[in-house]
Amino acid sequence: MALHEPIATHRAGARQLKSYSADLSGWVGDIIRRYTTAAILVVIGALLVLVAVGFGVAFLFHVLELHYGLNVAFGSVGGFFIIVGLIVLVWGIALLKRSLPPVPRPVRQFQELKRAAALDLILRRDQMQSVARRHSGTLGMTSAGALALGLIVLYGLGRIRRYRAGNGTTLSS
Repeated sequence: MALHEPIATHRAGARQLKSYSADLSGWVGDIIRRYTTAAILVVIGALLVLVAVGFGVAFLFHVLELHYGLNVAFGSVGGFFIIVGLIVLVWGIALLKRSLPPVPRPVRQFQELKRAAALDLILRRDQMQSVARRHSGTLGMTSAGALALGLIVLYGLGRIRRYRAGNGTTLSS
């Protein structure tokens, strides 16, 4: 890994952000499925109650008209639809009243990002030490002085890169 390449923390951060985004989209998908199912069940329940009301009206009409016989059939069918309709309505309303699952926390992603940042820091330190050792003799500096100079140069290059990337960071701040 050369010093001018993007650090591994950026790649790991992007990976963890994508992972958390996938967790969030799964969470939203579950909520959408639950509400869609609940809405369908409420509509079906309402339709079945309407059918039951229709049979109930027909039942009352026939009871008054014929006084038993065919009326038992209408009563049983109407009763069946009203019971099924009410069960489905209660089921749909119970689904709508359930509390939402908690928003997923990016704990796993943060742990991965911390590991990647630590590894990147170790690799950068080792690179800077090897560069300092190689060039300390040619510059007439001690290894500590060369390491300090290397860190200053690395910091300056990072500031220039951020400035050119348009992060809103200026060289004076």
